[in-house]
Amino acid sequence: MSVHLELKDNPVAKVMIDELIVRKKKLDTMEKLKTRTSISVIVVSVALLLFGFNWTGYGVLGLPFSINGSFGIILFLCSALGVARLLHLNKKTDKADQEFEELREEFIQRSEDFWKEDHQWKKREFTFNQLLKKYDINVFYR
Repeated sequence: MSVHLELKDNPVAKVMIDELIVRKKKLDTMEKLKTRTSISVIVVSVALLLFGFNWTGYGVLGLPFSINGSFGIILFLCSALGVARLLHLNKKTDKADQEFEELREEFIQRSEDFWKEDHQWKKREFTFNQLLKKYDINVFYR
């Protein structure tokens, strides 16, 4: 994956930008997966509550709720596995976010070294704007 920006004279900047894009895509993918898993857990939990609600008597611990039957047990297991997966995805998303932010901050710090001369600052601004527009990566500030 190569960025089609004016970085012919900055191979290190090009490598860092490519890695920024890869990490941003990984972060976006993890966030989408986390959102889908959250919605799935909510749907399964609501189905479990609707299925297990006992209108006539009292079930577990005096609450009007019971998990009678194999369908209720399956819903309960799916809900528990979904919550466990959601916790795992939350940790992975936080790690991906931390890695992305560390590289982004390092790139911002080193950007002055990549574009040292005055005539290169227009290329720098063009590169930063393209990163913001195409990939939603803001490297204008920390």
